Amino acid sequence: MPSKTIRILFTAKKEQAEIINALLMSVDCLGLEESISGTYEVFFSEAHFDKDFVNEVFISQQVDYRLSEIKDQNWNSIWEESFLPVIVGDYVAIRAAFHEEIKNVKHDIIIHPRMSFGTGHHATTWLMMDAMQQLNFERKVVQDYGTGTGILSILAEKEGAASILAIDNDPQCILNAGENIILNTCEKITLHLGEKPGLQNSCDIMLANINKNILIKNMDEILSATRKGGSVLLSGLLEGDEEQMRAALKTHSIENLQIRKMEGWISILLNSTWL
Repeated sequence: MPSKTIRILFTAKKEQAEIINALLMSVDCLGLEESISGTYEVFFSEAHFDKDFVNEVFISQQVDYRLSEIKDQNWNSIWEESFLPVIVGDYVAIRAAFHEEIKNVKHDIIIHPRMSFGTGHHATTWLMMDAMQQLNFERKVVQDYGTGTGILSILAEKEGAASILAIDNDPQCILNAGENIILNTCEKITLHLGEKPGLQNSCDIMLANINKNILIKNMDEILSATRKGGSVLLSGLLEGDEEQMRAALKTHSIENLQIRKMEGWISILLNSTWL
């Protein structure tokens, strides 16, 4: 018997909707749709629907919502058909194989658009890619902690990294990242299913696009895994997380931060002077 699909219907300001949608996408949301009128529909399989978590998300944004059940559908197929290319200036484009090649960008990355986090559409992935332009990846050892679709690892290899360790705790993300690595003929990325960053002093550049709680919980490992003089780029963070992140980094005597903002989200770059 096919499982049920739960639909959440709500209306919110764009800034609130961005936050709600991102939080729901982080817990196995099947997909979302937006109408011109500003009404949003978010879909969950019954097996992955956490009513308490959903309620907390909407209470935090002071937004009302309605729940209903609908006939089950092939959401991956529907989502793939609606996938649009993502372009970060003239630096990088993210597209599916069925899109035409995107000209006038330094890097053209192809992905198989499954519903793993990190397709480039979310503001935090965009912020990470935008900030990566500042870093010198040539012959560097890189860790991509919370790799998702593997986009940041692929971009790091295209930027000349010597090796990349791509870590995620979700087997589906590892599978999708593996598909995308093959699509982009990458040879220097090693995938690892796990919860923690790699060994101490094991990388020159640490990329970690996850969320505030995981970043703070694993900050000791994130920093110790990065060699002296290296760079750490963090995201998955709301603007409201900035104060807590500053406090967490201050305990490590790190206060020199470069912060980018987009649609209520931020990225934090720790300069090579942080050690």
